[in-house]
Amino acid sequence: MPIISTIEAKQPRGRLLHAAMFVALGIGGLAMLYPFLVMVSGSVRTEMDEQNLNLVPPYLVDRAALYRKLLENKYNEDVRTLNRAHRAKTFDFRMVAPPAGVNGAEVDAFGRFLRETKPPQHWRVGGGTFSNKNLPWRLREIQDRLQTRFAGDIDAYNRAMGAATLQWVFIRFTPPDWISRRFDYEDNPLFDECFAATDAAPLAEQQLVSPTGYFLELVVFPAYGQSTTANYNAAHARPIKSYADFSLPEMVPADDPKLRDEWVQFVRRDLNPSFVVLQNVSQSAYGSFLTSRYTTIDALNKSWGTRHAAFASIALPAGEWLRGMERQDYIEFLQLQPPETYRLVGPEYAWRQWLRDGFRTIDAANGALGTSYESLDVVPMPIEQHELRYVTENASRLRWRLATNNYRFVVAELFLQGNAFRNTMVLCALAVLTAVIVNPLAAYAMSRFRLRGTYNVLLILMATVAFPPMVTLIPKFIMLREMNLLNTFAALVLPFAANGYLIFLLKNFFDSLPQELYEAAAIDGASEPRIFFQITMSLSTPILAVVALEAFNAAYAMFLYALIVAPSPDMWLQTVWLGQFKERASIGPVFAAVLITCIPTLLVFIAAQRVIMRGIIVPTEK
Repeated sequence: MPIISTIEAKQPRGRLLHAAMFVALGIGGLAMLYPFLVMVSGSVRTEMDEQNLNLVPPYLVDRAALYRKLLENKYNEDVRTLNRAHRAKTFDFRMVAPPAGVNGAEVDAFGRFLRETKPPQHWRVGGGTFSNKNLPWRLREIQDRLQTRFAGDIDAYNRAMGAATLQWVFIRFTPPDWISRRFDYEDNPLFDECFAATDAAPLAEQQLVSPTGYFLELVVFPAYGQSTTANYNAAHARPIKSYADFSLPEMVPADDPKLRDEWVQFVRRDLNPSFVVLQNVSQSAYGSFLTSRYTTIDALNKSWGTRHAAFASIALPAGEWLRGMERQDYIEFLQLQPPETYRLVGPEYAWRQWLRDGFRTIDAANGALGTSYESLDVVPMPIEQHELRYVTENASRLRWRLATNNYRFVVAELFLQGNAFRNTMVLCALAVLTAVIVNPLAAYAMSRFRLRGTYNVLLILMATVAFPPMVTLIPKFIMLREMNLLNTFAALVLPFAANGYLIFLLKNFFDSLPQELYEAAAIDGASEPRIFFQITMSLSTPILAVVALEAFNAAYAMFLYALIVAPSPDMWLQTVWLGQFKERASIGPVFAAVLITCIPTLLVFIAAQRVIMRGIIVPTEK
């Protein structure tokens, strides 16, 4: 009997009640949809904006937010390197404001400078090569390069690196801190592919090291603070308006005693010697120094790992990368030279020299670039403007790459490199196959032959449902261990081949089938296997679909048991993988992983929903 009769439904009161019911149902539907939309929105975020609960991530509609997302990726989620490049003191990427505008002429000149000079490797750091809990696109490219280089053999990679990496997706890379005196590295395949990926990256996505930014970080900010330049100006003869206007002199300053002392201390103690060259120092002086240290050229070659013919053939470093004992010897030689012979090298100094070569005077440069600098010695690299124009010109591509990066991360680890998805599909297939064979056979025997004690058997089978699955975990584990079945599919399938509830359900369904069919088949001489497969199973398609779906869901959602009996990473199911994944990934990739792993169950339900509904309705009608 309907709640509202046909006559009442045509009245204003009935229509109003109908409308109220539809509104309530609509609100309820939206309330159920909202958490799903939050998860979808969270799956396209990173650590910078994962706390923002807006359904639409800001970077998809706001250029300033997209600019900050690019900076987060370019500077490898390290705000310290951002501050060095921008000569600022920012505590979070969310606090960075884009520049007010872009000087097209200046940015064009900067782009030509980068293309023409081709800064050496130790002047650049690739963006998107490191993340604490994500897989940036350039790091994924490095992993792909390594996988191609070693023909997919992770053991060969481990031998070359002296590592013990289980999968390619686990490879991580700490970006080189070129400008620090403490940083050094040895040639290996990981650095080789990182450098190759950096060379292939767009110029706007490559970090340029900055002696000025490093000087501000280590010397100025700790001593004078970063909120104002008042303390700095009080201690120095050369005042500045803001730290963004500060430029570390290329040569030791002579007109500012305080800055001179800080400059010398910074160069001798903190700066990597690969960014310091000597002027007005004879080649013979360096050769004499090395001779006094090593006596013979063979001793030097053994220490440096080189093949020099004589001490006289060893040139003074000219800004190339130095490592090992060669660096240490050059550091000690630098300490013996007067500061007036030091000259700094790096991208910012090469940029100013490029301007001098092209424009000769500051007036010519200002006229061509539309700027108003006082001297070519203080012209900064327009890095912020370069980044902003790159974002503006590539907004759609960057948004797509950022929105899909978490999904690419999950797909690479779950489908392409790991075994979790394959293991899960194999288990589901085996579980469904055993469930639709073992359970119907047991139920058919009790329904067809009416064996003595059938009720007691059913009671025992149903009693197993009353016990929580955790109660049987330890006995199952001990039995499988004694049978040497741990870390096998047999351990995952055999203990669940028979299910008391499913046998009970199937027996009741088989009892409802007409007995005349069995009698007619027996008269025609059909064997029991033929009766079972051609009559019983063919008439039980709806209930078998329910059994198959139940077995699929149980296998697909198996976690604790699988973790105990198959703990090897090669045997992980995707639920176990997801449990491990959430411990080392941020919320965004975890949301993406959850959404991806929900797709198979949704597809199975859509494909089988009609059969499942028949399995629910048909027994009721009978």
